[in-house]
Amino acid sequence: MAEPVELPSRLAILPFKNKVLLPGAIIRIRCTTPS
Repeated sequence: MAEPVELPSRLAILPFKNKVLLPGAIIRIRCTTPS
């Protein structure tokens, strides 16, 4: 069972991770695919 303090922080980190990783993935795909 996860600690009560750990759960909200994890839920807050998930959207933050998506905001950072998604643009990074798009940039990486744009750089690797020859236009």
